[in-house]
Amino acid sequence: MRPALAIALLALCALSPEARAQTVKPVEYACAGGMAFTVTFQNDTDTALLALPDKPPVKLAIAISGSGFRYLGEGYELRGKGETAWLTPPKGEMIECQAKS
Repeated sequence: MRPALAIALLALCALSPEARAQTVKPVEYACAGGMAFTVTFQNDTDTALLALPDKPPVKLAIAISGSGFRYLGEGYELRGKGETAWLTPPKGEMIECQAKS
């Protein structure tokens, strides 16, 4: 995970609910094969907005994860830890992606 993003996420945990309500800056990911997407983590609602090229945005709900993060919705699963994320589309195969610097 980029140091600045890690610090921002850790700092959010210590903030009041009002302060946490602010949306975190979108994170852009690049994947093998040229695919790319953006995720905006929305702390006030424990959701993430997944923006894929040429598709309407998908709202994902936070889900239990043993480590890192996990979000589910509309057949998509997004997992991540550090700068790596794994996106599984509906009826598709998991794609490994890296956060852009």
